[in-house]
Amino acid sequence: MSLDGLSSLFVSFSAYSPLEIKGALNTLTSAALQKGNGSFAIETAAFALQSKTLSPEPLVLPRLTLPSLGLPSGSFASTIQWTTNPYDQSSNPVMSVSAFSQNATELPIHSLSTPFTTKWTVEPTVYTFFCDQGIALLNKSSVFVSAPNVTRRGSTWTVPCGSFFTNVSCPVQTYTCPPVDCVYWNKSFSTWSSDGCVKEVVGNDMLCHCTHMTDFSVRLQGVASENAKVFAIASSVYSEQGLVLYAKWYGIFGSLALITIVLFAIGTWLDFPIRRLYVDWLMKNKKFKSILERTPMTPIYRYNSSSSLQRYCALGSPGHEVVPQFNPCRRMCVQHSYFQSLLRYDPRLSRSFRILFLILMQFHSLFVTALLYGFSFGSKDGLNPSDTILLSLLTSLVTIPCVRIGLQCMNTVGLKEFQYQFPMLYDEYMRRVEFEEIAEPLYKVDTVSKEKQAISVDDEEDITGEGDEEEGILLRVLRWIVPRTIEAKEKAPVKERSVVLKELAACVQKEYPKFFTYAASWDILPCHTLHGWAFLLATFGWIAWCLQYLLLFAASHASSVGDGILTSYASSELVTIFLTQPISVLLTTGVLVVLHKFKGHLPWPLSIFGSVTTKNSIPSMYFFANPLNHHTYTVLSSEFAHTIFLDIPSKASGVDLFSTAPIKSILSSINGDEEVPDRRIEDLYYSMVDYYVKTRV
Repeated sequence: MSLDGLSSLFVSFSAYSPLEIKGALNTLTSAALQKGNGSFAIETAAFALQSKTLSPEPLVLPRLTLPSLGLPSGSFASTIQWTTNPYDQSSNPVMSVSAFSQNATELPIHSLSTPFTTKWTVEPTVYTFFCDQGIALLNKSSVFVSAPNVTRRGSTWTVPCGSFFTNVSCPVQTYTCPPVDCVYWNKSFSTWSSDGCVKEVVGNDMLCHCTHMTDFSVRLQGVASENAKVFAIASSVYSEQGLVLYAKWYGIFGSLALITIVLFAIGTWLDFPIRRLYVDWLMKNKKFKSILERTPMTPIYRYNSSSSLQRYCALGSPGHEVVPQFNPCRRMCVQHSYFQSLLRYDPRLSRSFRILFLILMQFHSLFVTALLYGFSFGSKDGLNPSDTILLSLLTSLVTIPCVRIGLQCMNTVGLKEFQYQFPMLYDEYMRRVEFEEIAEPLYKVDTVSKEKQAISVDDEEDITGEGDEEEGILLRVLRWIVPRTIEAKEKAPVKERSVVLKELAACVQKEYPKFFTYAASWDILPCHTLHGWAFLLATFGWIAWCLQYLLLFAASHASSVGDGILTSYASSELVTIFLTQPISVLLTTGVLVVLHKFKGHLPWPLSIFGSVTTKNSIPSMYFFANPLNHHTYTVLSSEFAHTIFLDIPSKASGVDLFSTAPIKSILSSINGDEEVPDRRIEDLYYSMVDYYVKTRV
């Protein structure tokens, strides 16, 4: 076909929608360039197209200056100036800038160290209103025409100014739109964005210097410049005018802050009655009888002076003990990362702490999303695979440390809170650990092997109840890739049996700590130690920081950008809560149950995943359900920890043990192959305690 025939085809396409004909225009342009010796231009009623074959030198067109792109031979670039805006109803002029291979396949314009420049002839947009007659006119080169896309509601006009619509109230007669910006159509959020574009005004012309950032260092500069823009408007946002102008965002983020406070208060209130039941179950536990007899006047709980053996007054029946019965649906609810904060009672970490930590992670994730928004600006067609990987790594570098530090702080705070509220129980646990260490030479307990095994289990895994789920599995995989080395302990000199027994007796005879008790009304506080209050202040402080940053971010961008981020994040969270988490819990549980049941018939390494034995000295029920297993040596301390941290809290909450325990701790019970514990050190401990009590009496 001749060049004239191709030109007539271009003209015929002008009757169709710009977005419908864009692909066909590119194909025709490729053919026209071959006929026109590498250059082609045409103007119709719907568009003005200019195209030229690329060379090693920068490309210069009347409306476009493009740096050397290093594209394959035969590639070409074209600009299409549309008469009508193909993306919205505004009067904003639109130009499509694209690069193509020789066969008209569009090539993404990425990794530009030098921006490309588009040139625009800009006239100020001036509106004239006749409020009494309901007429709005547009002044174009001193000629008044009816203003398009203008609506009126009452005394307020809504007029297009460039990429956005502006409200103008009567009785104003003339309104001049603010100077236009250089913007591009962001396909991800279906909105106009100025990210990555710099405006330069030269006489009546406006030059737009834009770069589609893909280079990592340039993208980091984009992140920095984007955040500089966010904080630059802080003074205007935090003002009386900003309160009115950004009322929508103040309402959204203020509501989120209020919901956080309400959930925190609910978590604190829910723990109050359950904690009383927990103390009641402790007093009724048979294993505590000998301990209570040793110190009959010492309360178990600091905020209940009647929780001693001599002053104990039962609450009545503490409730019927729930018989453990494996129920996948019930377990899914209790082990769910979100639901467990309201359903489970933990004497170490109150519900309010766990709820606050979950909320912190949500707001922190939103903050990171907004913080790194500038990484992808300028990318009209999204990020390429390498950019996505870099963005994921950058997001992980910002998010993972916060999660790990938060978990570690919660572990420390939880142990300090438990030690303060239940000083006798904490002292009893540490006494048993000491007893185990001293008794080691008598029974040749392999403590070094136990330490190796204990280190392989994440110390924080029982904080959220999900340590045996996806996070725990990931951490174990990472530790398998980068194994830890255990420094061999120097062998201590072998002690005589008589010396060991004297040390054991001294350990048993130590007095329990003395402490003050306080009125039960103080029990309603969310925490009771300096560590706890410091954690709360730090958590609330970071939540407040995230919310105020999100407010500034939303105010500094078009409304659709903030809406898009909130909507996409809310959608992903809903999928996580109602789909991903339930499937993850049920799938992990089912797989481990099956692998453990048939571990003897499975090849390596599947048989390893099914094996949960922790040596015969400590059954898995006690070891994996013990949040302090890094101290554990024998069943003496591990069973005690299992009782005070899992068994009795489950009874107080009215939930069966199979629902609350980590999955690996109950596999042997489910499949009927219970491990036989080594109770020699435990028997020795209780016999010495009984002897001490009797001789003291």
